[in-house]
Amino acid sequence: MFSNIPLLAAFSAVAAVLPLLLVRRFVAAGVMTVISFFVLWAVYYIAMPTTIWPLFGFPGLCVAVFWVVAAMLAAMHDGPKWGFLMPVGYVVALIVTGIYGWSLFNASTYATLIGEVEERVWTDDVQPKDPRHMRMVSDGTALYIAQKAVANAGAIGSQFQLDSTHMTLQRVKERLVYVIPFDFSGFSKWTDSDGVPAFIIVDAEDPERQPRLVKLEGEELLNFTPNAYFGYKLKRYLRQRGFVNDGLSIYRFELDEDEKPHWVIPTYKPTVSWWGKKVTDVATVDPSTGDIARYALDEVPGWIDRVYPYEFVNNYANWWGTYSGGWLNSWWGQQGLTQTEVGTLIYGEGDKSEWVIGITSTGAADDSLIGLLYVDSRTGKPIYYRTNGGATDEAILESVNNNQYVKIKTLHGTTPQIYNVYGRITAVVPLVNSANGYQGVAMVPLDNVQNVAVGPTQSEALRGYQSLIYRSGQQVALNAATDLKELTGIIDRIRQDVGATGSVYLFHIEGAPRIFTASSGEYVKLGVTQPGDTVAVSYVNSGEDVVPVQSFDNLSLPLDKSKQQEEVGRAAEAKRIDEKTRATAGDLVEKIKSLSPDELVRVEEFLKQ
Repeated sequence: MFSNIPLLAAFSAVAAVLPLLLVRRFVAAGVMTVISFFVLWAVYYIAMPTTIWPLFGFPGLCVAVFWVVAAMLAAMHDGPKWGFLMPVGYVVALIVTGIYGWSLFNASTYATLIGEVEERVWTDDVQPKDPRHMRMVSDGTALYIAQKAVANAGAIGSQFQLDSTHMTLQRVKERLVYVIPFDFSGFSKWTDSDGVPAFIIVDAEDPERQPRLVKLEGEELLNFTPNAYFGYKLKRYLRQRGFVNDGLSIYRFELDEDEKPHWVIPTYKPTVSWWGKKVTDVATVDPSTGDIARYALDEVPGWIDRVYPYEFVNNYANWWGTYSGGWLNSWWGQQGLTQTEVGTLIYGEGDKSEWVIGITSTGAADDSLIGLLYVDSRTGKPIYYRTNGGATDEAILESVNNNQYVKIKTLHGTTPQIYNVYGRITAVVPLVNSANGYQGVAMVPLDNVQNVAVGPTQSEALRGYQSLIYRSGQQVALNAATDLKELTGIIDRIRQDVGATGSVYLFHIEGAPRIFTASSGEYVKLGVTQPGDTVAVSYVNSGEDVVPVQSFDNLSLPLDKSKQQEEVGRAAEAKRIDEKTRATAGDLVEKIKSLSPDELVRVEEFLKQ
C-alpha cells in the first residue's frame, strides 16, 4: 500500500485533518495538512514504523493524535463537537482488536499456527551424527574467540565494534561456523570511515582452529548495517524501499558459498489481530551495494539456513502445547499441557538445519523431558518425538557440573545440544571456564543423566561415552544403528595412557584396522597383558579408527573364578540381554504407534498369513 516513508507521511497527513474537512474548515485543514506532513515525516523517519498491525499500528496512533488536535480546532468558536467521535472511535476500535486477539476466541488458531505436527520414532529419522561435524563451540565461546582476534587485529577495534547481536551460526562449505560482523561504534566513527572493513569467521566444530579475520576493501566495504546512520541504517533503508507494509524479523549476517556476506531478513505479518506472526517472504540485502532481493518461501536460496526465526517457532510450540485441548482446558482441566525449554539450532545430516526444542509438562513437580520437537528452520515443518522420561536441560547441566572432573577443573557446561550418538539420544555439552574459553566436552545420555562422559578433547569424550553406554551389565541397549562385533587375535602393540577419567590401555590386534581401548579398572588382565598374548574382545563397529572394547579377556592368562564371581558374571550378562530386549521392544512399540491406518491393516494381514 505504502512504498516508502514519505508516501506514508502524506497519507497520514491527509487522514489527520478529516475532522476539519467534515466541518468545512478548508483553510485550517490545508495549513494543518502541510504542518502534519513534515512532522509525521520526521517522526516516521526516526521511528521507522510498519503498517502491518491492526489500525495501521504506530502510524494509525499518530493520526488519532492529530484527530484530537483537529477536533479541538473544529470545535473553536462554538463549532460542532462531534469531531471528537473520531479519536474516541479509534480508542474503541483499539480495545476491540485487542479483545479479538485473545486466546479465548482463537485457541484453535493459536494451536495450529505450528502446522500439522507429525509424530515419529526418533531413531528412524535422526541418524547417528558424524562426530566431525558436531558443534563444539557455544555462542559465548565464539564471542570470546572473536574478541581475542580483535585484540590482535590492530586499530580496527578502536573504530568498529563486534556486533554480537547479529552473530550467526551457519554451515559454509560443509563446516559449521560463526560469522560475526563489525559495525560502527558511533556517529563520529561513521562519518570518518568509508565503510565497515571486516568480519570474523569462527570455526564452530573445532575450538582450537584459529579465527579468520576477513578484510574488505574498496567496493567490498560494508555500508548498510544496523548501526549506520541516516539512509544507510539497514532498517530505514528497507522501509524507504518498499518494506513499510512488512514486519522485519531479526537481521542475520550470513555468507553464501562464495563467502560473500548478505543481510538475511525474514518478513512477517500477524495472523490473529496483534499476535500470531507468520513468515511471508525472505529479503536479502547486499551490505556493500544495498542491492535488495526478495524471495517467496519456496524460492529461498540453499545457502540461507534459517527462514523461520526461533522466536516464532518457540511461540508456536508453546501455543500448541497450551491450546491443543482448547481454551478452557488451558486453565481449568489442564490435561496434557506442555511447555518448551530453550531451543537449539542443530545441523543434521544432509545440511539440514532444525530447531530442536525440549518439551516438558507444565506441572511444577515434573522436571522430566517428555518429548523433542524438531522444526525445520527452512520449511517450518514440525516433527515430534516422544522421549518417555528424558532429562531436561537443567538436569543435564546440573549433572555435568557435578561431575568430579568438571568440578576439579572449575569448569561448567553450556548449551546442551541433542544428537544421535551411537544410536542413543545424547546431550553434547561443551565445557568452558569462567571466561567462556573452551576446555572440553561432556556427553550425557538423556535417559540416565547420572552417566557423564567427559574429556578435554572430543575424541576422548566419545571414547569414554561409547564405553559408558555399552558397558557390560549396565545400560546396554544396542540400537539397530549399531553393530556389535567379536574378535579373537594376537596383540602386537600395547601401551598405557592416562586420560581425563583415569588410566586406559591402547592396544592393536594383528590384522585389525583399528586401535582398541579399555580400562584396567574394568578388566584386571589388561595390566599384565603383553604383545604376543591372545585376546578376545567385543566392540561396536562404529567405523572409527579408535574404539573402546565392550568386553575383554586375555586367553593366554586363564584364571580361576570363585562361584560368586561366576554368578555375578551370569547376572550381568542376563541384565545386558534383558535391557537389550526391552530396548528393542520399546523401539518396536514406538514404530507401531507411528504407522498409518493403511500400514496397520497391511501388518495385520501379514501376521494372519
